[in-house]
Amino acid sequence: MPVDSIETSIVDVVDVDLLAEVNARKHSTEKYDWQTKTKIVARRGFPVEICLETTETFVPSKHALYIELILDNDNYGRPEYHRKLRLETSDLFTDSRRNWSAKLNRCEGKHLFVTVTVPLSAAIGCWNVIVSTGTWSEHQQIFSERPSTFSKLRRDDNCAIYVIFNVLKNEGTVFLDSSENRDLYVNREIDYYYGGAPKGETGYMFFSHPWIHSQFEEETMIAVMKLLKNLSDGNYLGIRQRGSIVQVSRKLSYAFPTYLLFGRWDNNYEGGKAPTDWNGTSEIVSTWLKTRQHVRYAQCFVFASVFVTMMRCIGVASRSVTCIRSAHDTDQSLTVDIEYRNGDVSRNESIWNYHVWTEIWCRRNDLPIGFDGWQVVDPTPQERSQGLPQCGPMSVKALREAQVKLPYDGWFVYGEMNADVVHWTFDADNNAQVAKHLKEDVGRALLTANVPTIEDPMIITNSYKDREGSHEERSLHMRAIRELRVLEREARYRRLYANEKQLTHIEDVLISVSDIEQIEYGSNIVLKINLENRALTDRTVDLSARLNAEDHTGRVVGRIKDYKMTQHLVPQETKELSYTVASSEYAKHVTANQILSFSVSATVVDTKQFVHDTDKFYITGTAISFEQVPKQVPVNDVFPMALYFRNPLQTQLEGIELFLHSGAHSKPMKVQRFPKVLKANGKVRIRCKVRAVAQGERFLLATVKCDQLSIMTISRSILISSP
Repeated sequence: MPVDSIETSIVDVVDVDLLAEVNARKHSTEKYDWQTKTKIVARRGFPVEICLETTETFVPSKHALYIELILDNDNYGRPEYHRKLRLETSDLFTDSRRNWSAKLNRCEGKHLFVTVTVPLSAAIGCWNVIVSTGTWSEHQQIFSERPSTFSKLRRDDNCAIYVIFNVLKNEGTVFLDSSENRDLYVNREIDYYYGGAPKGETGYMFFSHPWIHSQFEEETMIAVMKLLKNLSDGNYLGIRQRGSIVQVSRKLSYAFPTYLLFGRWDNNYEGGKAPTDWNGTSEIVSTWLKTRQHVRYAQCFVFASVFVTMMRCIGVASRSVTCIRSAHDTDQSLTVDIEYRNGDVSRNESIWNYHVWTEIWCRRNDLPIGFDGWQVVDPTPQERSQGLPQCGPMSVKALREAQVKLPYDGWFVYGEMNADVVHWTFDADNNAQVAKHLKEDVGRALLTANVPTIEDPMIITNSYKDREGSHEERSLHMRAIRELRVLEREARYRRLYANEKQLTHIEDVLISVSDIEQIEYGSNIVLKINLENRALTDRTVDLSARLNAEDHTGRVVGRIKDYKMTQHLVPQETKELSYTVASSEYAKHVTANQILSFSVSATVVDTKQFVHDTDKFYITGTAISFEQVPKQVPVNDVFPMALYFRNPLQTQLEGIELFLHSGAHSKPMKVQRFPKVLKANGKVRIRCKVRAVAQGERFLLATVKCDQLSIMTISRSILISSP
């Protein structure tokens, strides 16, 4: 047969339709409402239906078609990034669902309806679609294969299938069988993360802060795909690893500080936004896509919240978890060591008021049986793992069993939530003695979002460890100590866990600060110091006390008040000292994630006894509130509402700005009508109208900034129903 006769019989493909509505129903991806005929979201393991439009009627015995899928629009000719699928037309062809394939279902004139199989092992990412055509020879060889007109026209803007994990497929590694949990941990677009601080010897307090996820927005999907591409281009994540939830989540924890977010903890946020100013993922993603530079600035609650958004975006159940009183063990001793030498205190390890990490739900085929389920992944850069700032995934079940050597980073995560705290003193010969051994200080509570009262957290401490101080908890802790060979590495730990007699101090002067649960915003703070002399002689006490604002790491970010005094106590005397702090003195220092800490340190002059006590609390309430906001409205309805703001100070406020944010489908909007100046104790009410643009539960957020007050944010949940 002459070549030119073959050429004239070649069918051409002039259009490809990815059948967005059909595939969205089959894949349960309707919430990605930006899908079109040229871009869809597909859960791997489910078939993808596409339609090819040809120039003439397709004849299977004569015409040949190839559908090629290219990961990351690869231009480097890497064969592993290409899946070239011959269009199968035989009724005898059966799809194993384990391999890529393309099967002709039916022809309707010049339209071919094709099923593309995306296997459960497929790499997560953006797969671009191109089509080539040809003809069959007598020996079933293809002649004259060439790109279709469609592919030539869309060379730089090909059809795109965003392949994500499949939370609905039983055989998949991220399968979650509870529809309620899928709604909460995959589909939910509004969340709270929690902060807190220790109270007393073993107690804690907590507060909540809203976060708007944007997991179904196109920009979020594009951002995740770019992060995965960056990892692959940098040889951090191979094509096979792109199909593994374990490796994808692990390397994304590295990608966050490497490409996406700039972490900062020194309270200097010039050239960016303070971490506490962020209320959602959308603005962060949008900024990164525009600038391709690190978004400034983030701390653990931002790293974790954005990570949750992106994991949900690619079909993985995820949630943020807060550890109240979180330790940073650097030497695998599972202790935080505080050392006292010649009156000086040194510590190379730290304990944060709280730390936020993430959990993902998946199977762990790389571990022994029994460690599936929730896994800790932490995108906040701390220790290096395998040479990179990455952490996890680590099985929560393994942590509870003290299996700290299982991959990945078990010793570090275990230390964060269950390390002991040891105060050491050193004599003139540098011999260490135990001054204090605290076994219940770290990991006082682990909290995550609850349903239906999402502002009040679910306490999941028992998922991570037995009750503190119980025989079971101590036995498992010693198992972890032995696994890490702690006792073999340093003699002082052998003495510590051999229960050698510890140093004791006779204290005949007791000093404590009163326990403040919380203070209503705008109220004065009354600080009290209680002193008691149990001695039979007079005592003279030098005291210093401080009221500080702390961040989540326990670092002082604002000194509010300092007190120094000397008190004389007669035998058996008790005394209460009281100090009042006006709201104007603390208002500038209080943010959603900052804690107030009142601490007193005292030395008894007569005996050199040293006493220290601390109370931590936070401010509740705010000077801003919503009014007339309905609990439920139909989609597309416009409803009126009002914002009320009062100046809580006795001085004039200046430089006031009000921002409104109405959920994952919007960006923060500045309210221009809001006054920039407000007199002392002044009040203002702004009325506005809001359109309900998308169904489901949505947040309204209002944020106020000004020169004299710290940033304030309030939220209100609204259910947007069908018309």
